[in-house]
Amino acid sequence: MQIQFYNFEDPDMYTIGNWKEIYDYIKIRLISDKMNYIFLDEVQHIDVFQRLVDGLYIKKNVDLYITGSNAYLLSGELATLLTGRYIETSILPLQFVEYHENIAAKSPNLSKMESLAEFVMEGGVPEYYTQKKISQKQADDFMKSVLQTIIEKDIFARLKIKNKHDFNKIIDFVFDSVGSFVSPRSISDTLRTHGTVIDKEAVAKYLDSLCDAFLLYKASRYEIKGKGLLQTLNKYDLVDPCFRKVWLRRDMRKDIDFNPVYNGIRKLNVVDWLLSKH
Repeated sequence: MQIQFYNFEDPDMYTIGNWKEIYDYIKIRLISDKMNYIFLDEVQHIDVFQRLVDGLYIKKNVDLYITGSNAYLLSGELATLLTGRYIETSILPLQFVEYHENIAAKSPNLSKMESLAEFVMEGGVPEYYTQKKISQKQADDFMKSVLQTIIEKDIFARLKIKNKHDFNKIIDFVFDSVGSFVSPRSISDTLRTHGTVIDKEAVAKYLDSLCDAFLLYKASRYEIKGKGLLQTLNKYDLVDPCFRKVWLRRDMRKDIDFNPVYNGIRKLNVVDWLLSKH
């Protein structure tokens, strides 16, 4: 067995050359009579990286793993080349049950309801809680930097978005409207009433880019038929609730004001149900 690992964010990697030279560099280091495990990290930084990936994939003695920070890896030409030949695994922030068992468990006096309340406000990024041990400001600044990096590298740079101001207004709207029905048209109309003109096609493109960067999940309407399937009225949820807190810069305690018609037992049953979902 042989393992080769290449991080294409490392400046030293650029001295190897273009995709073909990198391919040749890896190829001559393969052991012919053994399985070779090849890890390519942030491979999207290499021009025409799809050819590099496909060239390595077709070799019988190569087990290839590609890692990256956005959905661009499996879009376009690469998706066409590898259709039906890859397994995608998304590494995301902790779910509530994972957070409760691994982070909240370190505070034994924290009740289940208090655990859920903290998760709703502060999310499930493990490093956030490491930074929080230093200070709350340090933790919030860390999450801001993560969010800004995703927006700048995975959206602005990839899609070559020039009007960042308008894009940020859409982020403001969607982050503030989490869990509500929204559509590209409704966002466009709302922004127009406030003096910002963005057509609904551009809004739809921006929303898709936020989903592609794993910042948002799109929840489509359930049990609709016929023409209803053509409507674009969806709900969007954040991959981690802490992004909402640090982007909007406001007190998120209102997010834990659960429906008052539930009594204490009903609330606890809801938390138990969430903890049962693996």
